[in-house]
Amino acid sequence: AKRGLDQAMEESADRSAPRRGRLLAIGALGLVVLYLVCAFFVLPSIVMDQIVRLIEGQTGVAPHLESVSFDPFRSRLELSGFEMSPPSGEAASAKSEPSIAFDSLILDLRLLGFFSADVSLDEVVLVGPRVWIDRSAEGAFDLVDLFSPAPSEEPESTEADEPLIVDIGAIRVEGGVVRFRDFAFDDPFVVELDPVSLDVESFTTRAGRGSAYAADLQIGDRATVTWRGELGLDPLQSTGSLAIDDFDLSLPRKYLAELARAELRGGVASLRGDYVLSSDGERRLEIRKGALDLAGVLIVDPKSVPSSEAQAVEPSQRMLDLSALRIEGIEVDVYGDVLRSIEIEKLEGEKGRLAIRIDADGGLQWSDVFASEFSASAPEVGPDSESSSDAANAPSPGASPEIRIARADFSEFDVTFEDASR
Repeated sequence: AKRGLDQAMEESADRSAPRRGRLLAIGALGLVVLYLVCAFFVLPSIVMDQIVRLIEGQTGVAPHLESVSFDPFRSRLELSGFEMSPPSGEAASAKSEPSIAFDSLILDLRLLGFFSADVSLDEVVLVGPRVWIDRSAEGAFDLVDLFSPAPSEEPESTEADEPLIVDIGAIRVEGGVVRFRDFAFDDPFVVELDPVSLDVESFTTRAGRGSAYAADLQIGDRATVTWRGELGLDPLQSTGSLAIDDFDLSLPRKYLAELARAELRGGVASLRGDYVLSSDGERRLEIRKGALDLAGVLIVDPKSVPSSEAQAVEPSQRMLDLSALRIEGIEVDVYGDVLRSIEIEKLEGEKGRLAIRIDADGGLQWSDVFASEFSASAPEVGPDSESSSDAANAPSPGASPEIRIARADFSEFDVTFEDASR
């Protein structure tokens, strides 16, 4: 009887084993289906809601987000059709486009990386970003108001927050557009950067580490900017090279007119050079192997010429008329906010005219060109002032920079002199 009972139990166990296997398989399949349903349907809805709430809470403006999707197999999150309208106000009333928008933002998550970093991503790809910046007639920028933090009633903490550790394998920006409009002038100033592209490799906020970057953009119809180098954030420092080709000098003319008592009527500039920027202590900028090419530069005295560009400028009204100028071997040293030195290996110009005039009041015309209300005066140093080796070597804010030109060659270049004080 006992053998029969044991045999019956074994036969029952043999029959239940496949059943348990099927139940386990069905349970595992159910978990996979539940995971896929949450990944494809539940998670995107939660992410969209949280993004809209977070941005609205920070800016007071609710953005529009067309869709959010998540690919659980590749751990990829994609946001599509983002638009953020300008804040209410005078600057925003003239806008019909959103202030910030993009076609898509793709985030490839590095899940295991979150054990060693606050944010860990394999790649970030931003496609078709568009930023519209407007400055009102009163000088207010709409995006400044948009991102200004709301006043908080809670007392500010005196303890410094630890910086977030962010590791991103690669950052790509493709097909970007930036447009700036300034309504502070009677004839609004408008300029576009289109297209804008950016590539950053191994981006990190970890101390003592840098990231390789490459940026390309176009300014206006033909000017291009190429920027290559390495960037570190803790401390802030950067080394690399910058090249600007075919920049139309008439673009910043309205802003130069506020700083200089002369009017720039035309010209094209190309600039390139290597640089080192560091802020470990006092901020310092060094430019090496610089080169500047100018062509078709025309500077006139605004007091003696009509404001309309359609009217021709007489030769006597031209302060500087330059067909071509090339400056090679430029080295610049900036310490803090002070320009310490400028060294030029070679200065070469051709087919130009420089006019020097003494006005009726006895003043030299060119001496007033760059006279500015922003000129600084050197601080007084008394006997009780503290001194150190760094302070002794640091230049005075009012000190004139050291300028050295090793060689200068000019051909077909005329210099005229007029004394109107007699």
